[in-house]
Order: sequence, then C-alpha cells, then structure tokens
Amino acid sequence: MKLKNLFFGSVAALVVTGAQGAEQVHARAQFNLDQTNEYGRDVPQGPDEAVTRNRKAAEQGDAAAQSNLGRIYLLGLGVPQDDAEAVKWWRRAAEQGVADAQFNVGAMYESGRGVPQDKVEAVKWYLMAAEHGDTKAQNNLGGMYKKGQGVRQDNAEAVKWYRKAAEQGHADAQFNLGFSYEKGLGVPQDFVRAHMWFNLAVAHVHEEAKQDRDRTAGLMAPDQI
Repeated sequence: MKLKNLFFGSVAALVVTGAQGAEQVHARAQFNLDQTNEYGRDVPQGPDEAVTRNRKAAEQGDAAAQSNLGRIYLLGLGVPQDDAEAVKWWRRAAEQGVADAQFNVGAMYESGRGVPQDKVEAVKWYLMAAEHGDTKAQNNLGGMYKKGQGVRQDNAEAVKWYRKAAEQGHADAQFNLGFSYEKGLGVPQDFVRAHMWFNLAVAHVHEEAKQDRDRTAGLMAPDQI
C-alpha cells in the first residue's frame, strides 16, 4: 500500500472583514511581496527579505503566510532547517482551517518529525484535512484505518476514505482502492473493479499499479477485461 507524506501544498486564500480584515489585508500585502521576492518575480530574488516579510505577515495572523513559513522551515529556505519550527507555523495555519497545513501537521505527527511520534494525533489532523476535501489526507487516513494506527483497524472505513480521494483522481488512493477490491478488504472481492482502479492509477502515472493491473487481468475472463 502506498502512503505518501507530502509536507507542503498550495496556500489558501482568506476572506476577512472588519478591523481584523484590515490587519489581514496588510498581512496579505506583505505575503504577496514575499512570494514575489522568493520566486524572483518582478523584483530581484531575496530569500532573506522574503523570510522576514513572510514572518511579519504570519505573526499578524495570515494563515497562508503561516503555512508557507512552515514550508520554508521544513526545507531550510533562507533559514536553518527546523522541523519543530515548521510544525509550529503549520499548526497556527491549521487551527485557522487551512487543509494543507492540517495535513502537514498530521504527517509530522505520523513520522515523528518536529514532534513526538503520535499516531492518534496524526489521525486527528488528517481527519480535519480530509473533511475539507484534501486528497492526500483522505488517502493517508485510509492507510491509518487499514493498518489500525491511531485508530481502530477498519478496512471498510479505509475503503471509504480511499474512495473519496480516488474519485478526485489521487493515484495512490486509486491504487489502494484497487488493492482493496483485489483482496476483498472492506469490500467484496471484485477483480473487475480492482482492474478498473489499477488502470486509472496507471493513467495517473502510478508505476507500481501496472504490475498489479496486469496480475489482476490474469484472473479475469476476456469479456470482463
């Protein structure tokens, strides 16, 4: 089974009003300038200045800047690499409902990076992100249920989350759902559906799924294929 812990993703836009909104708009302006500096658009590239401005926006409560600052610390972009600092900023963004940040906090707890390893805590954050439609979190949550890590083992619940991600085109989830159908884990064994999901995973450039698709085809009649 494939489980990918991707520690950063896209930043989310925020809609704010009132006095807090004015502060967030100022923070957003700083954050947008960060992006220009960090990636060299319109102004000379300056990672140190980008980190400074990004931090100012993050400290003013801008969730997107907080999420991006977590990525900066994880990768050591213009700052010393620091997993704990990455978790700190992702948690702040996650508490404001940013699904990418929620997923990242969960992944850090699952792997024990920057925080003590805690599968129960990982499941909590994955669930938050999964309920916001994050396909990475849905796939990883399925894996936690399949293995019984941080939650009671439940193949049917694993399939439920794999399916949510698979139907949105997540290749690893498609592979995992195909495997569930092939082995009859959480669903009745069904080689036709297994082949279908493996084939969709292959279409999304999942290399390992090719072997599984071909193996499943050997168990099927020609009309089933």
